[in-house]
Amino acid sequence: MKSLRKPIAGVFVLTLAACSANDKVIGGDVSVISSGLLELELPNEADREALLSAFQELLEDVQLINEDGDSAVDTSPRGVYAGKFGAELDSDGTSIVGDVTMEVRFAGNNVNYTFAPTDIETGGENPTITGEFGGSADIVDGYYSGSIIGTVTFSEETLTVSGDLNGVFAESTGNKTIGEFDGTVENLGGPFDGDTFGGLYLAEKVEEEPT
Repeated sequence: MKSLRKPIAGVFVLTLAACSANDKVIGGDVSVISSGLLELELPNEADREALLSAFQELLEDVQLINEDGDSAVDTSPRGVYAGKFGAELDSDGTSIVGDVTMEVRFAGNNVNYTFAPTDIETGGENPTITGEFGGSADIVDGYYSGSIIGTVTFSEETLTVSGDLNGVFAESTGNKTIGEFDGTVENLGGPFDGDTFGGLYLAEKVEEEPT
C-alpha cells in the first residue's frame, strides 16, 4: 500500500541527482518529488553537499527505501528500532544529525519515538549539542502519524521544537521504518526564534520482545 504524505515544510528539500518531469521550483531552488511510500521533497546536489556528511548518507538510504520499498506490518507483538536522523533549520543552513530510538507495540498499534541530537553544524562551527525531542503515534496499516516536542541546546542557545511526524514500516517484514518530521522553533531572544525545521529518519529493528 502506498500513501502520499505532505512534503517537508519548505525547510530543506531532498533531491534526485538529475532533473526530471517531476521537477519543481520552490523558493527559487529546483527540487524533485520522491514519490513512493511517502511523498518527499528532496534537495538538489548542490544543496545536499552543504549538509553534514552523515546527513547526506542518510538521504540516499531513505530515498532508496521510499521509492523501491513496500509498506509492511510486523507480526511480532513488540520491538525496538534504532537508527539515525538528520534535520535542518531554515535560518542559515544549520544542520543536525543524531540517533533515533523507537519502541513499537504492534499488538497495540502504537509507537513511541525519541530523537537525540549528536552533532550540529551552524555558522561554520560544530558546537556540542544536547537534548532530545519525541512523541508517540498510532499505527494504521503500517503507517503512523503523530507529533513531536522537545528541547535542544547548543552554543548557549536553547531551542524548543514542536511539530508533526509521518512514518511507515518498510520491507517485507517491517523490520525498517522511514519517516519525516517538520515544525517550528522557539528561541526567545535568540537568532533561531520563529524558524521552521524539517528532517528525515531511518531505523531498523534491533530487539524483539516477547509478548
